[in-house]
Amino acid sequence: MSKSTCLQDARDTILLCGGYQLPDRNASAIRALGTARLLQTLGYKVYVLGKLPTSDTSRDINRMLWQANGLPDIECISINKPTSDFSGRSYVVSADPIEAFVAKLGAGSVRAILTYNYSARGTNKVNQFCRQHGIASILDCTEWYGWEGRNIIRNITRLFGVHIKMRYLTKQAGNVIVASYFLERFLPKQHLLKLPFVVDPNETRWQQGPLPENEQPVFTYSGSPGPGMHKDRLPIMVSAFAKLKQQAHVFKVNIVGLTEQQYLAVMPEHRNTIERLGDSIQFFGRVAHSESISLLKSSDFSVFFRKPNRVANVGFSTKYVEAATLGIPVISNETSDLAAYLKPGKNGFLAREFSNTAIEQALTQAVSLSAEERKLMHLRCRKLQPFNYQHWLSQAESFFNQLVVRK
Repeated sequence: MSKSTCLQDARDTILLCGGYQLPDRNASAIRALGTARLLQTLGYKVYVLGKLPTSDTSRDINRMLWQANGLPDIECISINKPTSDFSGRSYVVSADPIEAFVAKLGAGSVRAILTYNYSARGTNKVNQFCRQHGIASILDCTEWYGWEGRNIIRNITRLFGVHIKMRYLTKQAGNVIVASYFLERFLPKQHLLKLPFVVDPNETRWQQGPLPENEQPVFTYSGSPGPGMHKDRLPIMVSAFAKLKQQAHVFKVNIVGLTEQQYLAVMPEHRNTIERLGDSIQFFGRVAHSESISLLKSSDFSVFFRKPNRVANVGFSTKYVEAATLGIPVISNETSDLAAYLKPGKNGFLAREFSNTAIEQALTQAVSLSAEERKLMHLRCRKLQPFNYQHWLSQAESFFNQLVVRK
């Protein structure tokens, strides 16, 4: 891929800004680093402004390099303290961190500022700053919040903010990146790029391991199910596995991301269900991303289920991206653009609908495969790399070459 034609002028820098828990502590951070690698390949200088881990002495650091397997470094900057003397307001309510870092770089060098799922107030401030300095503003929108938990004030604020952002601030910015067709269809007149997710398969963490040789099929759920388990519906999955156990199927289920106690705190009525599953289910609690990936690599299937609502359809599952990149078949139900990638019986199983019966049927199909059939499915998955960033270079180059700059 040749260097983007946009880089003929002095504006060759792009900032990716958001609440990324860098370098790999949440899904948004993984998305940011994959996008940064794509932009580097197009010839841009890229800085990722997010939340950095604290140092061993517990003092905040404001800069780190993401170094991966001899690949070009990606410079990560603290969005809470982008410069050593920063004393401005939070990125949630202002453009202060971005203004401080752009002042250090020189506004004339910055081509675009991408904000990831920013608050409406912060987005408006960044849009205004970009307009003042001839910089393109890009909104990376992968979430449309629904009602979660019992905090009424928080829910009302989030719902109102995302409504303002989608209806008004996307037009104010002029450039939008979305993760699915659902939001692409909602914003038909915007300068838009659909980018579900990209990763660099050359990074060590995405290297495919040896084929699993499990005597019994191993299913792994890894992630955070959200408040009240409203994002990932673990209870319906656990109930389905309990029925398979009653039918004398033999399997192992790994639950990574929460402990058994945390699960039962939300679902106390499942205590007997967990006891019946016995050693067929194991809770790992929250682990490092590297350990989560290691467990996934040794599994026969990645499994998760989500209610097909607007929240699920706007984004794209990082769980699917990780499994597909590692060559692990996935069992899920149809949300977002998942059906475009997951072909039942080929690289996993897709429940026909979000119901107990359909989910049980999909899991039964998986658990009934022989070891040889599971191996063949793994081999088929390994040949597919739909989220390799190089597959998305052409679309991305076209989008970034034609960025809208508001005056």
